[in-house]
Amino acid sequence: MKQLNKYKTKIDLEKIQNEYVIYVLTTQQNVAHLNMKPLGLEAKLIDATNLENKVFADLLNQLDGLAYGDKGLAMEKWVALDCGILPGAFIGLAKYANELNPELKEKFDLPQDYTGLIPLSEFCAIPTAQSGKWMMHTLATIIQNKGVGTHTEALGFAICPATKMLVVAQYNNSSALKVHTKFGNLNLLAAITPSHTQTEMTFIYETPLPSQTELKKILETNQPLTNPCPHFYLNAESLDEKNHIHEQIQTGLVNYQIVYPGLVENSLDSMHEPKIQIPLTAKATEKVLQASCK
Repeated sequence: MKQLNKYKTKIDLEKIQNEYVIYVLTTQQNVAHLNMKPLGLEAKLIDATNLENKVFADLLNQLDGLAYGDKGLAMEKWVALDCGILPGAFIGLAKYANELNPELKEKFDLPQDYTGLIPLSEFCAIPTAQSGKWMMHTLATIIQNKGVGTHTEALGFAICPATKMLVVAQYNNSSALKVHTKFGNLNLLAAITPSHTQTEMTFIYETPLPSQTELKKILETNQPLTNPCPHFYLNAESLDEKNHIHEQIQTGLVNYQIVYPGLVENSLDSMHEPKIQIPLTAKATEKVLQASCK
């Protein structure tokens, strides 16, 4: 069994600030409601309505596709505008073209003699109808295994004026689950998602946002905010198990939380254990406790 809970190199906040530009792609109207000094660092506004920023917006669109393996897989630009930039913001890390190594630089279709910023990671969240709750629908980077995803999510949390974050995620996305669970336990709202294209492999969760102090500690130590012992492991490939959990959530019987590291992978030659297991805790709700007292 492969445990995805090895703590890697600690993240130096000052080093990140020195090596990258923290960008916030949004509008002048939105920026007044955002924290542009997240974790004591300086963020740069990139106004999406300024014609001078068109190339950056195009490169962000390329990044979105590259993070999924191909520039052609990027979300439509109008989707990014209508469902990201205008209601919320795209947040991430970028470097100037002359500071980027050739291997990364050649992944992008750059205008000739371009010297501006190139986005290397992205986080996007937008407000919901519920006060204080935002929805994060994008977290991606083309730099792997260097803490960039973790740092980007922390910056997104620090910049957005939210108290809770709503997220749609997939059970088989090990890198994303490890990042998400660093910031706290994931409270399951749906174990399967009938309205999603990947119904059986998609779940919905919410999580309270850590404080700025807690976010700094997570980054500086590279350790999860909480690390409870799982009560059991869900077989991510078992629809019966997910349906059972989903029914208990829907009827308000049990509160389930996915805990760090979010996912455990077994080797392909394992004959007796599921390939993907999700560590969970379970707690009876007040509804059940009150019924047992009657």
